Amino acid sequence: MGREGPAVGSTLGYADDTVNIELATTGNGEVVGNMCNRNRMRLQKTGESTVLSAVGKMNPKTGVYALDSIMQNWFTLFTPTEATSIVATTVMSNSTIVRLHLDCNQQEKLASSARTLALQCAMKDPQNCALSALTLCEKDHIAFETAYQIVLDAATTSMSYSQLFTIARYMEHLLSDILRRCTLTTPGMVGLHGRRNSGKLMSLDKAPLRQLLDATIGAYINTTHSRLTHISPRHYSEFIEFLSKARETFLMAHDGHIQFTQFIDNLKQIYKGKKKLMMLVRER
Repeated sequence: MGREGPAVGSTLGYADDTVNIELATTGNGEVVGNMCNRNRMRLQKTGESTVLSAVGKMNPKTGVYALDSIMQNWFTLFTPTEATSIVATTVMSNSTIVRLHLDCNQQEKLASSARTLALQCAMKDPQNCALSALTLCEKDHIAFETAYQIVLDAATTSMSYSQLFTIARYMEHLLSDILRRCTLTTPGMVGLHGRRNSGKLMSLDKAPLRQLLDATIGAYINTTHSRLTHISPRHYSEFIEFLSKARETFLMAHDGHIQFTQFIDNLKQIYKGKKKLMMLVRER
């Protein structure tokens, strides 16, 4: 008789003093999720270490099935925020790979389940899970595009300007990082005729990097105007930091200094009513 795959059972109980997530793996690979729920705020602080501890106790032979079952049944054990920020993130961490001695196929199986979980959570709670979903789906372009579409769909209905600004900053950081990676050669790379690469940079004035650079600069400009429409004084320092990051990207263009100067001059003119903020911009 064949061995059946792992099953997940969840028991929701109430404890007087603690919040515990116990993920125990039995001899036949069955996973039992027992969640004692008294104060979910404590789970946010200790959840990752708790899950990592549970992973460490799993049998490497059954751990993959156990974690996969937990992720497929996340809605019986966790809130969307817990599932993305604690469970999926922990499953995809290097610590889990090392503790369970995962091979490439096992890593991809768990990563695929984690991405699916993240997308489900983002659809259910985009305000709190969309950014985590984007981060978890970075290495899979189809999943990433799906997560981004979830953000676009939720942008006009359920997400605040602050949440959208945070996601926009993440996207612009991602674009800037791609640009920098594309313009730097790999150290020690061997080129034609067996010569080591001299460190010559890819040109940002030619396709496709020119289009990517223009799109990134455009994204910074659009996000800046969107943010300034609904900014409060407590976010001024965060905005100045954002402008510093924008400047780094502008300067990657051959006329970037001129573009950025014009951009700042336009901000000073359009938002001159925000005197304190514009003073900080001038002093940056």
